[in-house]
Amino acid sequence: MSTFLVTGCGHSGTKLLSLQLGEAEDWVVEHEPDEAIAAWVASRRFERAEREKINYGEVNSFLLAAALDVPADRKAVLLRNPYNLVYSIAQPGKEEAVIDYVRGGIAWIESLLSRGFTAIAFKGITGKDPNYVVERARELGVRLDVGTVRTSTVINPHAINREAWESVSAPRFSAMTVTEFDRFIYRYNLENATGPR
Repeated sequence: MSTFLVTGCGHSGTKLLSLQLGEAEDWVVEHEPDEAIAAWVASRRFERAEREKINYGEVNSFLLAAALDVPADRKAVLLRNPYNLVYSIAQPGKEEAVIDYVRGGIAWIESLLSRGFTAIAFKGITGKDPNYVVERARELGVRLDVGTVRTSTVINPHAINREAWESVSAPRFSAMTVTEFDRFIYRYNLENATGPR
């Protein structure tokens, strides 16, 4: 019996990754089974898996701030270009709140990475090479067959909606935000930056 938790910001590929990892026949993998952000709520699911002796994994962005307290055997965090996250969330009229959410998410992600969480790149799980997903799955204790991995880009109603958002109101990235986002992109090699115009 083994368990894993993958977390990250919302819109960082949690749904796709849960589908990819869920292809393993000997695992139960859930995508955000509830919106509870408390570690004790998630802990009950992991404890149940241990009692029932099943392999259980969860890909859950709601647990980003509580991930350290979830009793999973292995833990990872999804990384996505922060500009693309902002545009993917696309909440016209709530630009500052969205940018603040992503900035806070980056802080949590860097904290988790410094504590040994495995990094999983959005660009890797949405790429055309299934070997990236197979290798990350192996690090989580999941055995996947290269032939079963979904490798197409995310088909998602929340796809980057930059043009729609900017036609209503362009987000204003402060100099500090640009510095933070660019440093994060550089540090973790998150290509395909869209950045502010």
